Amino acid sequence: MSSPSIRRDKGAKHMSAQEVAERSQRQLGVVAVIGALVPLLIVLVVLVFHFTVGSAVTGSCVIEEEKHIAHEYRMGHHREALRRLSDLILTKPMHHWSQHLDTMEDMLQRSDLLGSGAAGDAAYVQIEAALGEVVALRKDPDNEVALGRLGASVSALLAAGGSVDPGHKAKSELR
Repeated sequence: MSSPSIRRDKGAKHMSAQEVAERSQRQLGVVAVIGALVPLLIVLVVLVFHFTVGSAVTGSCVIEEEKHIAHEYRMGHHREALRRLSDLILTKPMHHWSQHLDTMEDMLQRSDLLGSGAAGDAAYVQIEAALGEVVALRKDPDNEVALGRLGASVSALLAAGGSVDPGHKAKSELR
């Protein structure tokens, strides 16, 4: 058995009120420093992870990218927006691109062709093919063939002679 006098640092002497206050202040200082460093350490780890891991995609980053593409589409840069959205879908893992299928479908449905003749007909066929692949990807998200065909349809649409621009329905906001 240990007696209380052995466990104390100062022997059997009781600590004075001033010594207790000094010790409490030291403990409070240590707790304050640790409390201030923990949030800074968390922020630092998140920043290091975000900037050092190239394939790291945070949810906010993906959402901001889609918002930027939708804004670009609304501002009249339809070809570039469609190209960027297609690239985003083709380069991201399935759990990231699957949320962009709605935006792709909206863009394709709102597309109208200013060109006429064979170029307009070819672009219309590509839009229909791309919409079909979006539906196929919704049914089977792991279908890499449909994903490849969607990319090919969008590429062919962008390469077509007619321009892809919004039709009369495109006046409403895209998300």
